[in-house]
Order: sequence, then C-alpha cells, then structure tokens
Amino acid sequence: MRAMMTVILLLAAQSVFATPIESDMIEVDGNFQKREEQIDTLKKVRAKLEKQNEMMMKKRIETMRYQQELALMKKMQKMFAENMKSLNEVE
Repeated sequence: MRAMMTVILLLAAQSVFATPIESDMIEVDGNFQKREEQIDTLKKVRAKLEKQNEMMMKKRIETMRYQQELALMKKMQKMFAENMKSLNEVE
C-alpha cells in the first residue's frame, strides 16, 4: 500500500512539474513540418503593415494631388473668363 502511494505521488509530481517539450511536428506519414517561428511571424506582420502604410500614403498623396489640380483648374478657368470678359469689353 505504501509503495503504491509513493508511485502515485511520484507520478503526480511528474505531471505537475513536467514542462512540455517544444519540437517540430512530424506527420504520421513521416513528412517533416517545421513550425513557424515567432520572428518569422513578426516579419510577415511587419511586411504586411508596411505595405498597408505605403498604399495608404499613396492614396493620400493622390487625393492631395487631385485636389490641387482641381483648385488650379478653377483658378485658370477664372483667369480665362476674366481675360475673355476684358477682351469682349475692348471690342
């Protein structure tokens, strides 16, 4: 009885203090699959965020360029209209 209690205590202690062993996964058919490391995951996330940031900046720059072109077009139309008006008054 005492031996059985000792064995149970030892097994319980092993399960409590056992740390999981991190190893690469091997499928049943024998193919080796390496886990993606944290640094690789961070690199992918960073690359994705940089791409999103670049696209957002391009979009903002394009919007600003379009607004400036509209303002310039309106200014030029106004100048031409004034020019035409003054030419019509001279005649």
